[in-house]
Amino acid sequence: MEQLSFPATIVGHVGDGNFHVLCVINANDPAELEEVDRFSGQTVKRALAMSGTCSGEHGIGMGKMKYLRDEHSAAVDVMRTVKKALDPDNRMNPGKVVNWDDEVDKPGARS
Repeated sequence: MEQLSFPATIVGHVGDGNFHVLCVINANDPAELEEVDRFSGQTVKRALAMSGTCSGEHGIGMGKMKYLRDEHSAAVDVMRTVKKALDPDNRMNPGKVVNWDDEVDKPGARS
C-alpha cells in the first residue's frame, strides 16, 4: 500500500481474518482505476495463497467476481448450473456472484 499513488488504509476486524482496504481514488482517472484494479488483484492473489478467500464477509457481489474461478476452479461451473436451474430468467441478482455467460470467467478470459 505504501507504493500506491493514492491514499489507502486497512480497516476491519482483522482478528478473525477479515479486513477491508479502502482506496481513495479519482474515479475519472484511468491510470488510478488501472492501478487500483492491479492492486486489488495482487491483494486477492496474496489472500488465496494464504488459504484465504477473495470474497470477504459480504460475499462476491461484482467487485471480486472475476477472481471466483481462481479460488473455486471448476466448482464455478457447478454454481452456474445451479443458478440457471433455480433462476432460468436470471432475475435474482443478475450480474452478481456467478456470471451468466459461461465464457466470461474461463481461464484467460479476463484482462
